Amino acid sequence: MSEKMFQGVDHTRTVYERFEAIIRNYVDFIQSYKEYFLFLEQIMNSPLPQKWCLEDTASQFQPIFEMFDAGIRQGILKKEDINMLVVYSILPIAELLKAHLKNGSILNSKQLDSAIKMSWEAIKA
Repeated sequence: MSEKMFQGVDHTRTVYERFEAIIRNYVDFIQSYKEYFLFLEQIMNSPLPQKWCLEDTASQFQPIFEMFDAGIRQGILKKEDINMLVVYSILPIAELLKAHLKNGSILNSKQLDSAIKMSWEAIKA
């Protein structure tokens, strides 16, 4: 999943452009690999990851933490804990997609644009 999230993301782009690209890749991954995503969600909601490999796999998501850190340093994002920024910007997208998956539908481009805008508004300074 992390490989797909960061595929084609140009780290010389603005924080917002990287944010948008990562979210679009994330949504594409979820909609393309619905069963795998739902399986991962179940695993992550159990105590098993803490016992298994959460620290080992955290490095796979380092680009997102670096992007948020850059946004904070540049004054673009709220000066909050990066985990808080993740919770308020990325997790709502996952919840929205889970609702669509339950209904057997996908997010259309207008809905995705709105979700990205709302997520960005939640974390921008």
